[in-house]
Amino acid sequence: MTQLETERIVSKNIFGQYLALKDKGIDYDIRKDIYERMKTVTFNDFKKFYESKIKGREFTYLVIADKNKIDMKALSALGTVQELTMEEVFGY
Repeated sequence: MTQLETERIVSKNIFGQYLALKDKGIDYDIRKDIYERMKTVTFNDFKKFYESKIKGREFTYLVIADKNKIDMKALSALGTVQELTMEEVFGY
């Protein structure tokens, strides 16, 4: 809630934010609706959202870091790990 209360869209992001919302069919600043809804949201609301939108889906993660600082065993617990080169990730 605190983040919603203090968040500001900086001038360089206003147009991008507008276009992102417009692509979703929203023609106003939706943050007010989110703020009001967050006042009444319950754990069960989050649970229902998880059950209907997230549970059972596959996800792809991209981790960019020094390989020596990554716990590869822990990372492998999430699924298959594929190492990419700088060229594959950044094109150079």
